[in-house]
Amino acid sequence: MLKINHLTKTFGDKTAVDDLTLHIAPGEIYGFIGHNGAGKSTTLRSAAGMLAWLKKNGAKRFSELQ
Repeated sequence: MLKINHLTKTFGDKTAVDDLTLHIAPGEIYGFIGHNGAGKSTTLRSAAGMLAWLKKNGAKRFSELQ
């Protein structure tokens, strides 16, 4: 099972993912479709733990690991 609640990721002034909420139940198959720069890879990197998240102003936000 995968649950993502209110994921937002920005790179400078560019928003890659904006307030994404996604719930995938066990056994479900899910695909990401979108144009270049739509946030598909950023979402998967966040879910896999390749991007760290910070809590800012009550909202969960992700930032790249150093």
